[in-house]
Amino acid sequence: MDRIAEAVEVKLGEDPVSQQPRPEYQGVACPNLRPMKEWVAEDDPDSCRPCVLPVAMSWYHEELTERGLGDLAQELDAVKDTGDPDQVAEMLDSIKERVDPDVKNRLLEFDCSTQMNAGSIEEEIQGVAL
Repeated sequence: MDRIAEAVEVKLGEDPVSQQPRPEYQGVACPNLRPMKEWVAEDDPDSCRPCVLPVAMSWYHEELTERGLGDLAQELDAVKDTGDPDQVAEMLDSIKERVDPDVKNRLLEFDCSTQMNAGSIEEEIQGVAL
């Protein structure tokens, strides 16, 4: 999990303006961070946003399980089985609203890393699949 935090820090270090968190995401300094449902629905010529959702889901699942929130991890598993990126993204957003602030901030860090590094995550996935 430390690799995720390091990636976010590296990205944030590139732009001093990005050091200021958006008001709705206090504690997570990430420029242009949006709800996952909005983000995944947008077309991106540089990456396949739905393709990187399984990575974010695995981060969420691990964090929720480690924090004793296995019921939410199971809900996430159930939505994963639908294969619908919109439902998955909506569940990721929903989970953040149902956890303590410290867990929410950690999950927002995962969202930030996913949104800012979608292209490299996708390349890594493709490299593993080969």
